[in-house]
Amino acid sequence: MRSLRVLAVTVLLSAAPAPAGAVARPSGGPPPVPVATAVPVVIFVTVAPSAARSMTPALWRRLVTDYVGGHAAVVVDDDADVPDETRCRGAHGLYALAARFEDAPWLPGLARDPARSYGIVRLIVRNCITGAVLPGRVTAVDGDPLGARKPGDAEGNAERLWARSVRAALGRGPLLRPVARIVALRGNVALIERSGSFADDEVLHAVADAQGLPRAPFELVVIDAHGRLVAARLVGAGEPHVGDYVALSADPLITPWPEPRR
Repeated sequence: MRSLRVLAVTVLLSAAPAPAGAVARPSGGPPPVPVATAVPVVIFVTVAPSAARSMTPALWRRLVTDYVGGHAAVVVDDDADVPDETRCRGAHGLYALAARFEDAPWLPGLARDPARSYGIVRLIVRNCITGAVLPGRVTAVDGDPLGARKPGDAEGNAERLWARSVRAALGRGPLLRPVARIVALRGNVALIERSGSFADDEVLHAVADAQGLPRAPFELVVIDAHGRLVAARLVGAGEPHVGDYVALSADPLITPWPEPRR
């Protein structure tokens, strides 16, 4: 499976000179893609001043980007508590994630290990297409005991203190189901990137067009999820285009973790 991970303010995917959204039927070689496409996730990252002595911006940026995983991502250093809708759309994003790391305040009567640091991870997602904001997720994180710190090694100290525990905390639940892009069409069969993200017989729904704008709905049924690209057949009405984004749900935002116990 090939994953696309772009860390830049502008994303440009160069390929055959077919216009974005045009139907392409390749005869061989790599499938064509639109000249310019939307970015599934725009990440706004910030480290609160209270946590700057233990967490570095570079490490926090990397941990959040790894957490987003296979989603194509633009990373922006920004202290916005809620992703700005205008900037979200300006970066051609489908979704915006505000990720903030803070130092956990000490509360009277709460025992603490003096060898540890304590942090708080705040995550908020906005659907850039509809403007809807997912209720925030707040996760407490206990740093690993650091022992003797190496003078002048802020990044190394932060890595040893936070990398394992933050990854474990974030890994308890995803924020987005897989979002994938149609890279070619062969008749009524769409070839979709991110092999391994979907399974045979799953139904995929249209999320947005190549520019991250709303588009008419359609449904695809996965007929082969085991190749280099996922093959899915169109069912019912609708007309998929190269560059369209699809997911297992028309809005792939996931209910915030943890879910209420039944």
